[in-house]
Amino acid sequence: MAEEKNAQKENKPHAEKKDGHKGKNEQHKEKKAAETVVQKVHTGNEQKNPRKEKVAKTKYVTPIQSSNPDECTDERCPRHGHLRTRGRIFEGKVVSTKALKTAVVEIQNLRKVQKYERYEKRRSKLHVHIPNCNKVKEGDIIKFMECRKISKTKAFVIIDK
Repeated sequence: MAEEKNAQKENKPHAEKKDGHKGKNEQHKEKKAAETVVQKVHTGNEQKNPRKEKVAKTKYVTPIQSSNPDECTDERCPRHGHLRTRGRIFEGKVVSTKALKTAVVEIQNLRKVQKYERYEKRRSKLHVHIPNCNKVKEGDIIKFMECRKISKTKAFVIIDK
């Protein structure tokens, strides 16, 4: 008896109700399938991808660090994600990588003191985002650019080592 009931259950489709009507989920799937067929017919010769691809607006072309670019799944990566960069390219030394996906980078610059006609060294520390495809450790010299605010203190992202 139990085997017959199991066999009957396997033969019945789950989406159909007792009175022969289809459930809402099954109707939705059929409607979606019909829409996709219509879309394929209309857009077949026009464009391959109707959406515009987001490309990082940078003049600087970065070499790919990792051997497999599919590894990087970070949305905040200027190469593999959708993060746009702007401004100039900074170069600095990594001071700390203790925080998750964040590096503290120190940049040095010279400022002219007009009165003495000399230059003084100045330095500042910036918090920089580390994408998954970049491996950075303390002491590395990196290149990074400005981007939108990622967190309260991070507004820069690493583009090259």
